[in-house]
Amino acid sequence: MEAVQLNQLNNSCAYYSLLSDALSAAQEEFTRFQAGRDTQLSLIYVDAEPPEGGPINLIHAPFAQLPDLFLQTTLPLPEVFSPGNRNLPEAVLEHEKSRFFTTIDQIRKVREQHLLSEQGNLLALDTLFLHRNLAYATALQRNRVDLGHPNIYGLQVCYYEGEAFENSPENLINITSVDLVTFFTETRLRVPAHLVIPPGVPEQDKKELHGAFKQLRQTVLENRDALGREFTLKCHTQKPPLIEPERPLRIYLPASRLTEVMQYASKGLAKAFTALGHEAWVSIEVNAMEQLDYQHPQEQYAFNPHLMVNINHTNNQWMHPELFNVVWWQDPMPEITTGNQINWRERDIVFSAYQGFDKLLHHSGAKEIHRQGFCIDRDIFIPLADIKRKRKAVFIGSSYKRMIGHLQANEKKLLDKYEEILVAGEPIHNDSFLRTKKELGIAEHRVPRLLNYIVRDNTVRWLCEAPDIEVEIYGRGWEYDPVIKPFFKGEVEHGEDVAKIYNGAKYALVALPHEVNSQRLAEAAACGCIPVVWDCRYHAEPPFWENECLFFSTRNELYRCLHETARNPPNAIANTFSYGHMAAHILEIIGQKQNNGVSARRSS
Repeated sequence: MEAVQLNQLNNSCAYYSLLSDALSAAQEEFTRFQAGRDTQLSLIYVDAEPPEGGPINLIHAPFAQLPDLFLQTTLPLPEVFSPGNRNLPEAVLEHEKSRFFTTIDQIRKVREQHLLSEQGNLLALDTLFLHRNLAYATALQRNRVDLGHPNIYGLQVCYYEGEAFENSPENLINITSVDLVTFFTETRLRVPAHLVIPPGVPEQDKKELHGAFKQLRQTVLENRDALGREFTLKCHTQKPPLIEPERPLRIYLPASRLTEVMQYASKGLAKAFTALGHEAWVSIEVNAMEQLDYQHPQEQYAFNPHLMVNINHTNNQWMHPELFNVVWWQDPMPEITTGNQINWRERDIVFSAYQGFDKLLHHSGAKEIHRQGFCIDRDIFIPLADIKRKRKAVFIGSSYKRMIGHLQANEKKLLDKYEEILVAGEPIHNDSFLRTKKELGIAEHRVPRLLNYIVRDNTVRWLCEAPDIEVEIYGRGWEYDPVIKPFFKGEVEHGEDVAKIYNGAKYALVALPHEVNSQRLAEAAACGCIPVVWDCRYHAEPPFWENECLFFSTRNELYRCLHETARNPPNAIANTFSYGHMAAHILEIIGQKQNNGVSARRSS
């Protein structure tokens, strides 16, 4: 789970009326920051025009234009006021001070209404600055950008034209030597959505600059869209290279940073294909500032693969008929839940993680479906000898509370009914749940999250109320639940950090409404952590690993499990969930589909 780092900008900033005082203070603060004596930089705002080449933390902020400056940026508001003429009567100085902080308070109230996220953090837009110092100061804030995902944010990109700073933050991007249209069309970074004009620019000029920026953005987006169509057409007409025995395949795996599980499946499969001697390329954003759109078909065209692997999407509309395409369905995506027919190609190879998806896929027109549950990286998820395992229970995953958002009255009725069934330990049959959903008139797309919330959030709450055992909860969104908050340890990066947590605990909660076999089960078991599983075996697909797991249906059964040990060590579960096993299976299927019957797998 990728998190945007903390900022490097000190919120304790000052406002000066006198330029000489401001210059001295700004230079002192910047010198300390450069020397490493302070980890954060203080900004100094000044009413007067700073000299050319002054300290970069000295920001021109005319008093009359403070609202304009602070409502078009996220820069911290000054908390200290230094008047210019200290010889004025005390009453006059107090009046100036009162006027200043009244203005700042008014700005703060407007910000709270329009700029703050529900977590109380400033959300920003990727921005083009017309003053390099404003760009530098804003980049140091490391603001988050809302990307339309409930849990994953972007890092604000701060652009400016001009000379580069030394040791500048990664999200500060200076543009030189090319025109803006070309730069923003070709960059992998997100296109700016906001323009910041420094104080002092006449209103008519500001109006013209905003008009020019709007036209720039529109032209860039149109160019990127045109490039996407161009390379999509090229991919459709590009015949893949011939598959030859003893020669490696080229495997292309498009992915997105805005996925919490799928991107790791793509990366895990790529690693497995590489281990088998093939060339694999995962096309994905490499940081929190990128957004790939036309670049996916562009990179596919440049790579010219033998095989593509897509997770939860067919993406076959622009493929050449001879290109092999693996589609691995891990979630009930709209493409297969709407009942519409999919134009399946002869060389599409369909994998389904759960039996519940098979019926949907058959309705879409898929004829042959291969089973493959979630996989894990066996180089990462292993028992670690240097970690002491404690009698501790952990859960890793996000809360569904934030994901379901505001509940309608009919949705509240559904939750109340099935939370009572959950507490009683009775089965939550899918047919019954869907029938109740239909009776209450609940939208189809809301069903998976509501059902997951009922099972996951309630059982995690039970775990936190368990007596006589240490409990730790990791993920996103749990800080809003008063029962869970004391046990919530924050987000954790997928991979080695997750493996360390499982290695340090005796038990791991696994709570899904439909399935026993899941990535969470496999990762915990591979690390030697006993899976404590909410019991849905009455409609789940085997194997159930009864000798390696502990099952519960009620709160008391959960607490009993936390004092027991499984019959067999859990590590054996992991072998079934190997990326290497899936990669080899894919290559075997391709070999069978080849007209000449030659396996695509390289000989050992």
